[in-house]
Amino acid sequence: MLIPAAYAATLAAVREVFPGALIAGGALRDLDNGREVKDLDIFAPNVPDLDTFRALAARFGVLLSVMGGYESWATAECVGVIDLQIGDQPFQLIGLRSGPETILPRLDFGICRIGFDGSEVIRTDEYLADQATQTFTLLRADDDAQRDRSLRRFDRLSAKYPGWKLFDPDAPDLVTF
Repeated sequence: MLIPAAYAATLAAVREVFPGALIAGGALRDLDNGREVKDLDIFAPNVPDLDTFRALAARFGVLLSVMGGYESWATAECVGVIDLQIGDQPFQLIGLRSGPETILPRLDFGICRIGFDGSEVIRTDEYLADQATQTFTLLRADDDAQRDRSLRRFDRLSAKYPGWKLFDPDAPDLVTF
């Protein structure tokens, strides 16, 4: 897979401020599977709080919007999400309290567990298994709200991935095409 130069340049700039940052999830999933990319997510590890996150992200120049912690709709390790733009490349910067080793395992579906660290593309075993079987395996849902959010995401993504199945190990009878 060829990483677009704008993605690599944006990640390089982010890694100067947030060492260990990764591009992860949907953009790479879609790029690797020949689908149109909707948006770019970059995960920044080791962010202590929203004020620090906002101050560091302001170094990039164009802050489009800032959302505080995910509160009830996602995970506790997320400090916040900031919509940014570097040059012509818009992206979402997602600040995490946890370290870089937690970025890929925090993603909900196996097919989303793909990352780029500026040097190499990291395809996890879960990603490769889902890609081979054309499946969205739900691997992380910390609570019912997060599970429901992921299932709604699958419904939206199924238009982009027709024929791909949903597999939820906590509800093995639920297989959706």
